[in-house]
Amino acid sequence: MKIFFKYIIVLCLLMSYQCSNIDKQDTRNISGTYLWKYPTEFAGTLNEDNWIIIQKVNNKFEGLYYGTTDEFDKAREGYLPGYCVLNMEELRIDGDTIRFILSPKINDFFNEYIDISIKSSQDAVKKGYTHWSNFDHFPFKTPKNYQGLLIDSSTIFFEEDSYNGMSEKKFIKEAQYNPSAKPLY
Repeated sequence: MKIFFKYIIVLCLLMSYQCSNIDKQDTRNISGTYLWKYPTEFAGTLNEDNWIIIQKVNNKFEGLYYGTTDEFDKAREGYLPGYCVLNMEELRIDGDTIRFILSPKINDFFNEYIDISIKSSQDAVKKGYTHWSNFDHFPFKTPKNYQGLLIDSSTIFFEEDSYNGMSEKKFIKEAQYNPSAKPLY
């Protein structure tokens, strides 16, 4: 009986070691720039693509989300979207799961599509972006929780979640991570 328990303990230790190595391997290549292309059947003259940038700084992941007011509204009718770059708060990557929160403020939305070289709302203001002025029609919702799957080191997938107002989105890694880059914020 003692041999059986020793065998079980050794087996558990080996499985624990392998699981911890799998987690390290999955998260090692997560840093990068991911793009969700706005569906072409709905696209007009506006650029409504969304971006996620993830970077590992001091053994912790940081992220930025570039999107539109559509993230916080069930349906846009009769007005143009506002654009934002938001800090991915409480960003956690556990195995194949990514979680974060977006908490926009009124001053985080702009009339112009935000280039991914801009790292914050303050940076956008300094570069001459104008604040979005369509708040009369916008039912502000804050914060918004995200949970998605890291299918591999180049795809982040969010399932449709009607309760949380999420549409299905598949972000594809577009650029290689530059390890000498400055921290995101």
